[in-house]
Amino acid sequence: MSGCFKGSVQSHVRRRKSNLVKCILGGAAFAAALIPIGAQAFDWDYSSFKYDLSQKAINGSRKDIANWAVAPTKSIKDDVARAVKGATFKKVETKEEKRPDAKLTFITYQLDGATDSGQLLYTAVVATPTRHNAVSVPVVVFDGHGDCGGECTGTAPKRIFTKDGFATKLLAKGYTVIAFPTAIHKPFEKKAESIDYPNIWAGLAKQILDKEHIFPQKGKKYIAMGSAIGGLTALSLSIADPNVVGTITNGAFFPLELTRREYRIKNHPFCHDYRAFNTYTSVYALLAPRPLMIEVGKDDALWLDHGAVPASDWFSGLKRGATVDETIGASLVLEKIWGKFHVPYTLDVHQGGHEDVDVALADKFLKKNFSSPE
Repeated sequence: MSGCFKGSVQSHVRRRKSNLVKCILGGAAFAAALIPIGAQAFDWDYSSFKYDLSQKAINGSRKDIANWAVAPTKSIKDDVARAVKGATFKKVETKEEKRPDAKLTFITYQLDGATDSGQLLYTAVVATPTRHNAVSVPVVVFDGHGDCGGECTGTAPKRIFTKDGFATKLLAKGYTVIAFPTAIHKPFEKKAESIDYPNIWAGLAKQILDKEHIFPQKGKKYIAMGSAIGGLTALSLSIADPNVVGTITNGAFFPLELTRREYRIKNHPFCHDYRAFNTYTSVYALLAPRPLMIEVGKDDALWLDHGAVPASDWFSGLKRGATVDETIGASLVLEKIWGKFHVPYTLDVHQGGHEDVDVALADKFLKKNFSSPE
């Protein structure tokens, strides 16, 4: 089936009718990749597009960016709320695991009415460190597709709590960590026809953060942090929840338009999309004026200085890499917006790949901006 994705975009478009039929007849597994919601492969449907940063929002005053942000912020907040409308969350199990560096509490909830049909067991992890630092608010974290091989089921995040996982590294530096699952696609396929996946996953986490007594400290203020698709989930949650005081994303700042034109993954090609927006820049802009750190690995194929990527049996490949306008240019727009408020905005391009988090620099960012007074 990888032949459905081989060759250039132009040659694919010329062959689209006959090749599309062959691919569909060849196996239903690739149907979602070839005909994503509202579009044929490599032919994006822009009918859902509503929001882009205006010149006035970028070059004008604080009031101008605030006025621009009203409608798109409401759009994401409404979708996050709709994702769990009518759903019930019931705590069904609690387990504890004591480690030298932390105590991990696994809390499993039974979700009824949230998925397209049936129930979902959804497990959050509250990790309190043995040592503590000057940052008293917890860090709510989300991992990427790599935690579960691409299709997660709602079980507790695992990879981030391994020896080299970024949650373990945060615990070693004294941060309280609350982790939620992401990349749960199949139970929400119908719902995802009208609500973007990052907003669905943010809605699940926000429901528990709002309704359950999950915070180990007083108050409900927290920092949102995530890697790859987890970074986009943290982004949605930050926009929807005013209790988020700062945001860190990794591997979640790449050209949205490039992925719409060339980037397809088997079975769930657009789980990273915000259909009402044309760039991630406009989505990130909704976080102003809260402190923001964006991390990107130099070896991430969706970042600058990478060329074409060959196709595989699960991935369409890329005809070209990202351009400087799509990467550094987008960051400069955010830098200008954050400069209006004189609050921290940081772009960290570090050694590593798409899901490799730079915890050392994240630690410096957090301590500088969120340490409690002595």
